[in-house]
Amino acid sequence: MIARLCSLLEKEVAMSEGLNSQIQKIKRMACGFRNIEPFKTAIYFHWGGLDLVLC
Repeated sequence: MIARLCSLLEKEVAMSEGLNSQIQKIKRMACGFRNIEPFKTAIYFHWGGLDLVLC
């Protein structure tokens, strides 16, 4: 029981560290943003799996 709980906790920590790493990457690329809204949009764009396709 305790081993299973520790395993689940380790997976959750790993997932949150991965998410944090990706957000920090976006933050480094977004150094020119003047406010938080474009930064949040960049995070949603990246994590939403959207492609930028111009018609």
